[in-house]
Order: sequence, then structure tokens, then C-alpha cells
Amino acid sequence: MDEELYKLAPLCSPQPVHTSRRKLSEYIEHFEGLDYDTGALHEQHVRSRRSTDSPDLRLSFRAHGKRFSMRLRRDLSAFSDDVKVEGSQGQLHDVDTSHIYHGELTGVFEGKIIAHDGAYYVEHARRYFPPNSTRTRAHSVIYKDGDVTDPYANRRHGKFYQEAYE
Repeated sequence: MDEELYKLAPLCSPQPVHTSRRKLSEYIEHFEGLDYDTGALHEQHVRSRRSTDSPDLRLSFRAHGKRFSMRLRRDLSAFSDDVKVEGSQGQLHDVDTSHIYHGELTGVFEGKIIAHDGAYYVEHARRYFPPNSTRTRAHSVIYKDGDVTDPYANRRHGKFYQEAYE
């Protein structure tokens, strides 16, 4: 396994794009940018789709002072084999479930990573930055659950919240 992770290492940025504390939004006190080779990850996904044995995808990167080495497995249990989606006009659509890895993978990983020291969230940077933004050159952002705050928590009042949890 170490040999396989070593082969992936050149595909990934050896360091986070930024290491100083950076506020992402009023709710996220700190984030780091991720800039790994999305093309290589997408190629793994394409090979996995064509394969009869559904090989795992591997993704490694550094962020928040640690190394993340992930093995993503296809999740064939998320939907039944014959799942259909009904459109607003009543038309039925087939659903391609070959890209479900406990989340959706289209070359850029998005999802929640649960580690021994907490949860991390990875999202497309475009959700937070306009195209050609100079704020980050990374395609993704990663932030830790401990860096998520609710700036309006002290403004919420009412017995419903208190009674619901008593």
C-alpha cells in the first residue's frame, strides 16, 4: 500500500496552498486551499467505471498540518439497481450511480472526511470565489469542523430550542 501511495504523491501538491489562518466566510473561520491533480483522479474514476471489479480510487494530499491518504470505494448500496428519477413534467430519468463514492466524484473530490482528530469538509472553491479570483488558485477548499461557527447563535432566542433538547 505504501508503494501505491508513493506513486500518487507526485500528483498532489506537497504542501497546502496557504498555511496562515484565512477566513472563508462569516461561518468558516479558517480554510486551506487544495490543488491536487484532478485529471489524474478523474482518470482513476474512468478506469474504475470500465472495470468489472470496481478498483478503489486513491487520493492523497496535505492540509491542516497532516497528510490525508484516502482510498475511496464505490458505493453500490446507495441506490437500487433500477433507480429512476421523475422530472417535474413526469418524465422518468435513469440515474448513473457509477460515480457514487459515498459522495460524487467528477475529478474534484467533495465530501466529509472523518479523522481521529475531527471532521474535515472539502468543497469546490468556486462556491466561495468567482472565476479567475486572485484570493485562491486552488480548485478546492478544506476546513475543519472546529473552524465552523455560527455568528448569529447569540441572537436566537426562544423556548422551542431549549424545550426540544431537555
